[in-house]
Amino acid sequence: TGYRLPTSAEWEFAARGGSPEATSAGALSSNGLDCEPSNQVLDEVAWFGGNSGGRAHRIALKRPTSHGLHDVLGNVWEWTHDWDSELPPGELIDPSGPSTGIQRTNRGGGWEYRARYSRFGQRSSDDPLLRCWGLGFRIVQTLNAG
Repeated sequence: TGYRLPTSAEWEFAARGGSPEATSAGALSSNGLDCEPSNQVLDEVAWFGGNSGGRAHRIALKRPTSHGLHDVLGNVWEWTHDWDSELPPGELIDPSGPSTGIQRTNRGGGWEYRARYSRFGQRSSDDPLLRCWGLGFRIVQTLNAG
């Protein structure tokens, strides 16, 4: 038992809360995902390039997900435990990344990115030694099943 970073699959499962949509506020339209000053769907749940004012924000100012999680989309990208790799084609159930690699996966989009990056399925990766204003983390606790 203990605290750790979630796997990428755990992050997405917790963030989605069972929703098949791209965000907890619904689907993102394919119109204007690159240059819009605001996005009607994301404005409710995420800080992104169109509404952030060029900075990260204090947590819990936007509507939470159905699981009560705040800021899983936008604000800052969140590190996951997984090393970056291509996902195999087809439906995956709780996949985990390789045991070694160069970059770790991060999820959720950030305050300085376009709307299209603030969706549950978005993955990115960075060198784990990178330090910047747009990267953060969320921890999970492993519990004994017995």
